[in-house]
Amino acid sequence: MPIKSFIVFPNQGKKEGLQSEIAAMQGCSVIPSDNKDVFVLVTDTQTEEEEEILLQKINELSAVDQISMVAGYNENQI
Repeated sequence: MPIKSFIVFPNQGKKEGLQSEIAAMQGCSVIPSDNKDVFVLVTDTQTEEEEEILLQKINELSAVDQISMVAGYNENQI
């Protein structure tokens, strides 16, 4: 089960809408920033393939300016 965290940089003025859209996706948790126009995204999927599909969907959202992985964990690769 891959668990990864990302910093998401939304396009200007799109933070709240993008947070809601991503939070509604299965396997996604959103942690908003109080003082910056970014948020943390934590993904929890069953396989690496599911993770890749999910990230592709997120990257295709028009409100996403940039997404950068911060950390990743996969119990099957320890």
